[in-house]
Amino acid sequence: EEEVEALWMELKQKAQGGSVPYWEFVMADTYSETIRRAYLTSFMVSYDYAKLDVDPLKGELVLKPRRKPRKRPKERATSVVIPISYEEWESHAS
Repeated sequence: EEEVEALWMELKQKAQGGSVPYWEFVMADTYSETIRRAYLTSFMVSYDYAKLDVDPLKGELVLKPRRKPRKRPKERATSVVIPISYEEWESHAS
């Protein structure tokens, strides 16, 4: 939970009241760190710390942090799965 909250604070800082492209946010210097960030980001979205949308003009995924997590019943929680192969990581890393 602490790691999710720390990443949420980072997202809020980067978004500055707006949104951040998903790939820009989860990408890291190494594949393993990118996977870790994507994993924690999925929890951020599932636990309603952030919203995941598609930018209709660019067709890319964007993350928008919430000011504070909304309280929702656990049965309404959603999961987000975005696979990242090593090849996918390389294409975004270059």
